[in-house]
Amino acid sequence: EKFKLLSKSYPYNSLVTSIIVRNLRKTKETSGTKGYLALNGTISGGETDMSLEKGEIIQNKIDIYRNILDYLENLNIPIYIIISPIYSRIAPTKSEKIAKALCQEYQNIHFISFVNNIEYLGKYKLFYDYDHLNKEGAEVFSNELCTYIIKEETK
Repeated sequence: EKFKLLSKSYPYNSLVTSIIVRNLRKTKETSGTKGYLALNGTISGGETDMSLEKGEIIQNKIDIYRNILDYLENLNIPIYIIISPIYSRIAPTKSEKIAKALCQEYQNIHFISFVNNIEYLGKYKLFYDYDHLNKEGAEVFSNELCTYIIKEETK
């Protein structure tokens, strides 16, 4: 986990292999993306109230997350842990509650969840599928997030 963090691949979870393969292909679709590949298209609409938490909470992963937060806190710079918007309304998950609670233990680590944010909820034109913003949604979200962080850091 620390190696993923240090290599700046941590935000991509377990997608490292698919990212490497995509970058090795060097097609027109991936050239010049700098790690970002726009998802074009929109979701067809559908259920906007869902309940999701699959799987169990694994204590070892919580310990790893805490170790990463300890490492980041020691850098003495503002850190933002972000959960991006999803298409459907969901109840806060156990993992989200744990992540938020752990972040609150640190002075320089801020937790922001855009889950259930009214600006995105059910807005099919902003989503490629239920979990991923499309290109337009990513641009809207990036602008909103940048504005928020700049405002927070200039208080």
